[in-house]
Amino acid sequence: MTTRSRQKLRTRRALLTAARQILDEGRTPTLADAAERALVSRATVYRYFSSQEALLEELQLDLDFPDEDVLFGTESPPASAADRVSLVRRELYDFVIRNELQYRVFLRNWLDHRLKRPAGDEVETRGARRECLLDRALEPFEVTLGPSTFTRLKIALGVMVGVESMIVLKDIYGLEREQAEEIMDWAVRTLVTAALDSGD
Repeated sequence: MTTRSRQKLRTRRALLTAARQILDEGRTPTLADAAERALVSRATVYRYFSSQEALLEELQLDLDFPDEDVLFGTESPPASAADRVSLVRRELYDFVIRNELQYRVFLRNWLDHRLKRPAGDEVETRGARRECLLDRALEPFEVTLGPSTFTRLKIALGVMVGVESMIVLKDIYGLEREQAEEIMDWAVRTLVTAALDSGD
């Protein structure tokens, strides 16, 4: 992730944190409220969220997202790289299924936001939450993998463990949950094993 990408991610996180604080105070956060609390301009907040509805939808997803400290901060987290990544895959699939309708609305709003931007205008990236989980899962194996393989593996896994893969498995292939999970677990384990065998 580039320095600019990290800065964008920090801004997005600051806006969501501000919105969560306002919600905890018993108020429904507006874009202006979130911008003021996060110390950014109103123009900036509109680069990340097209409307109050979009902010609230992502905030709800953010509140329910798996916590990396809960997954890997226990006394006996999974030991192998394949088991650690499989845990992330399972938790993210459960998360998407729990929030399927809301996640589809979130994706629709995100695509609408992109389409409404002027041609050539840079659109801010999404939250990169899965990247944080995969970073934590693969962290003990970063040296073994080497920097290039570590980065390639994390990106490839990011394609496989999110809502997009669930939509493909469900909408295109018509798979039931058990079938979909079996295939995705096989896929991520195979990829991790191949990456560890190759390294940089």
